[in-house]
Amino acid sequence: MLDVNDLTRSTDFWSKVLGGTVEPGVGPQYMRIKQPSAPTLILQVVPERKVVKNRAHVDITVEDIDRAITLVEALGGRWLRTVEEPRDRFAVMADPEGNEFCLVTAAGGGE
Repeated sequence: MLDVNDLTRSTDFWSKVLGGTVEPGVGPQYMRIKQPSAPTLILQVVPERKVVKNRAHVDITVEDIDRAITLVEALGGRWLRTVEEPRDRFAVMADPEGNEFCLVTAAGGGE
């Protein structure tokens, strides 16, 4: 579950980033983003804004990190930094509300 302030904007952002289908949640403050071979992401409206680093974040495996960064930025997200390691490359990103997540190559993992 991911806390958000703007359910409509967050649903649009995350459904396009994940390529999932949108379904209503159990109440008007929830939306589900279902993916065929991954866990469902549930968005929940909360009144408070994000003010500190996430205690947990999503890692999204992508084929082309640069293309994925471009998509995230076009949807209103932000690139925070790219980390290059001997076997891994991943990009730390933020959604439009500042929730951090990583774009990772198939061989690697995020932080």
